[in-house]
Amino acid sequence: MSGTTQVAAVLNPAADRAWAAQAELHRVCRVLGWPDPVVRYTTVTEPGARQAREALQDGADLVLAGGGDGTVRQVAGVLAGTGVPLGILPLGTANLFARNLGLPRHGVQEMVRVALQGGQRELDVGLVTYVQLGPAGPVESSPHHFLVLVGIGHDAATVADTRQDLKRWVRWLAYFAPGARRLGSPLLPLRLEVDGGPRQDVPAWSMLIGNCGLIPAGITVVADAELDDGLLDLVRVAPPSVLHWGPIALKGLLGWRRDVPGLAYQQGRGLRVFSEDPVTIQIDGDPHPEVLEVDATVLPRALTVRTPRSARATEIAELMRGWAGRRAEARIVQLLRHTPPAELDDVLTELDLVSLVRKVDDRRFGPDHRSDLLDLLVRERREHLSLATLTRLVRALHTGPTPRSHEHAIRDLVLSLRGEDLRLFKTLTNTAGSHHDLDHLVFDDIDDEGVRADILTHIAREAAGNPSEDLRILCDIDDTVLCMLHDKRYPRGSVYPGVVELLQALDRGAAQHPGRPGDLTFITARPSDPRGLVESYTRNGLAGLGLPQHSVMTGHILNLATKGRIAERKMVNFDRSRLLFPECQVVFIGDNGQADVEVGRAMLARDPDHVRAVFIHNVTGAGEDERAALAAEGIWLFDGYDDAAARAHELGLVSAEGLEQVRAAVRAGVAHTP
Repeated sequence: MSGTTQVAAVLNPAADRAWAAQAELHRVCRVLGWPDPVVRYTTVTEPGARQAREALQDGADLVLAGGGDGTVRQVAGVLAGTGVPLGILPLGTANLFARNLGLPRHGVQEMVRVALQGGQRELDVGLVTYVQLGPAGPVESSPHHFLVLVGIGHDAATVADTRQDLKRWVRWLAYFAPGARRLGSPLLPLRLEVDGGPRQDVPAWSMLIGNCGLIPAGITVVADAELDDGLLDLVRVAPPSVLHWGPIALKGLLGWRRDVPGLAYQQGRGLRVFSEDPVTIQIDGDPHPEVLEVDATVLPRALTVRTPRSARATEIAELMRGWAGRRAEARIVQLLRHTPPAELDDVLTELDLVSLVRKVDDRRFGPDHRSDLLDLLVRERREHLSLATLTRLVRALHTGPTPRSHEHAIRDLVLSLRGEDLRLFKTLTNTAGSHHDLDHLVFDDIDDEGVRADILTHIAREAAGNPSEDLRILCDIDDTVLCMLHDKRYPRGSVYPGVVELLQALDRGAAQHPGRPGDLTFITARPSDPRGLVESYTRNGLAGLGLPQHSVMTGHILNLATKGRIAERKMVNFDRSRLLFPECQVVFIGDNGQADVEVGRAMLARDPDHVRAVFIHNVTGAGEDERAALAAEGIWLFDGYDDAAARAHELGLVSAEGLEQVRAAVRAGVAHTP
């Protein structure tokens, strides 16, 4: 595209990493010499279609959809048939359409690169109408576009019964309980018509009309489904008994191509399904109850989508689909080994590295393909990989179990980085947008004390005599960012005026050239868990506030018993932060409702040279005597965030512009509820 390319983005502001994606989008457009993208945000009542129509009316050359499958479907339905390409930023829960296309789903930089500069594919779009039983009788719906599948029957009822809040926190696992309850449900008496042919009686537990082959958890519904063949794939799920669910599940999880009882397949350009009794259907995850008839057709190659460019990456992605046997694993390693040095990083950028590492395995009696893969990427071809790719590779190595070979590969990779490269790698790893951050990597996922010591020694050696101008911000959440426990001045759950602007100003710093983002870490006593669900809950609760890129350090259930225990855990997190970022000074922001005064005092006592300032939000109405006593210890008590910003400016921590932005936010009004 030319330098006059106008990019529009339709962004769900509540999506995980939405703000990081927006920042990266602006950065890359400027690097390319393109105009700044026009960003429109979705709302509950306007989930994306209106925003996409406005983008087309304004002459957008490329429209990006940032969010989950719902956002992508809304935008795709508007772009279908226009020729204007769609770029996808997969920021949602399942990201099924992106998964089927093999799009990057973990690294924001990779998402944006493919969405803006990827190749183009013309893909099919499904169109469905249904007849719904209303109060006055049957009513035909308006047409709905779909990208992945339409489910009819117990599958759709499972989707309808899934708690949305649980789905947000535990993702596809939220479907397990309502789905398990229905496994023994009787088959539904459905009838089917394919391409206008005769109607057939097809009793089924569920009927799936698919445009794609993969659904959540990597389950393959239709192994041979193609996104551009001009056909819809129909799957009839009708297990003869509950015992037949085992082979059906294994076929989906492992991608078997062999036939199993209870599954039947057909294809067609037009599919109609009828039910005498009302049933629930779901269209790309959106349930619709009391349906009597479904009419689905395909719009061949109606949607132009940005996709990865590399044919080599496409071949590897195909080899990774379903269960990868020894030959597929060997072929994957061979393809990567023979990728030219200048192309290797681009190929890996287009692949899901988490899946790559898990699909390529070491066998009990050989061959050891995963070991070969790690030797290739971490040791033989390390110099050919960018920092962004190295960061994604480390994330892949500590997603799920972290065996000894992974720990050694991580250590060797970290020890190969020096100076500014190491600093940037640490920041990128720590702001990955999930619990797979630097803290969990070093202190939780790595079990070998020797490996951990090697990494921390290397970090300390590289930091010695090389202090960074970047400031680390350690910030509490409850009664510091959100009014929650002790403060009666604002509604519970509201965001304090000016706090977001202060955190942004501290993250930018006071220098003329702002430091790189990603220096903010929230430390909280909320307990952690092995899957990072509490951290996801916390991170999602902060989504949409416009905060800088950040990480979350949680506590332990035993540390909630007393204020002393809360303080103890926060000090553990402080010590971890010191070991991971010894080159950076720290600012701590907390409140005087629980234990943060003691935490700040302990930080100053333990490492006064490392702690630049301690700010304590006065939520208990402490008087001037207590304020003066704390100031004598170097602890600054403040009532509003304009006061905190003024003191931070005096200490040289924020710029004059940052100070004014905080003051303007405080003047602008009352706290708001996210």
